[in-house]
Amino acid sequence: MTYRVSSIPSYNQPIEKSTPWVVDSRGSQEELASSQQSNSSEDLPSTPPYEMKPDFASSALLDQDEEGEGYLFPEIRFPPVNPCHDTAYFNEDLTPRSVHGSNELFSEEAFILKKHVMKYLDCNPYPATRKVVAITREGKYIVWQQAIRSCVPAAISMIALDRKRRFLGEEITYAVTTGERMLRYIQKAGFEPIKHSLQGNSFDKVKTLEQLIAKLGPGLLHLDHPELKSHLVVLDEISLERWCATLREPYHGYMVTVKLFPFMEWIGEEFIECSDQKSSL
Repeated sequence: MTYRVSSIPSYNQPIEKSTPWVVDSRGSQEELASSQQSNSSEDLPSTPPYEMKPDFASSALLDQDEEGEGYLFPEIRFPPVNPCHDTAYFNEDLTPRSVHGSNELFSEEAFILKKHVMKYLDCNPYPATRKVVAITREGKYIVWQQAIRSCVPAAISMIALDRKRRFLGEEITYAVTTGERMLRYIQKAGFEPIKHSLQGNSFDKVKTLEQLIAKLGPGLLHLDHPELKSHLVVLDEISLERWCATLREPYHGYMVTVKLFPFMEWIGEEFIECSDQKSSL
């Protein structure tokens, strides 16, 4: 189902953590003992837990990047506390900490299949030495958000730079983004936002996203992340067959290919297309 957006819910409401369900197929103690006696001549392999299957993706199957010619592997870094647009307090060592959180990880290393190398660029008002804007070997732009809760303008700016539109250099320093403000940011960058609803279970959503990416190309995906809460990323590719997803993530400022689980459990209710049709606003 596709329709144009007149209003978008807030991207800053806390999201309750969910626990993946696992079906316990074991019977009673009597049934289990009887089964063990009838199969004493052979040991049947145990069924892997849901989290472990299917695990078709392997880093060995992906073309791994190499550093060189100015391209570097991304480092794990966290958004700065912006003194103008954030509310902060000080730790015991006098380092500032945002009220919106600090130092959360987007993904554990065990779930990352590939880190894409990138080259830092000058992009007004940020020199390359600030490491705010980068480009991958694939020609994909990466923007590192400059406040704890500024994922929305940073993600929008990645698509804007891809398509030679307006970089939201000031907006990526703002700490909090409401749904209405996100709509204005997309329009300010030179796009018309079109919302595509994601319905059903995690597998249904992945199938829908596969079709949307094939038709429309990269877009904005809302995630209900267990640590970052409501979060926005650029989804470049997703595949049930390969069991992986490639995305650009603004909190750490990198592009990664991750295993589909647990990523698929974080997929929210909407994929937002940045249409080339300009808004009249």
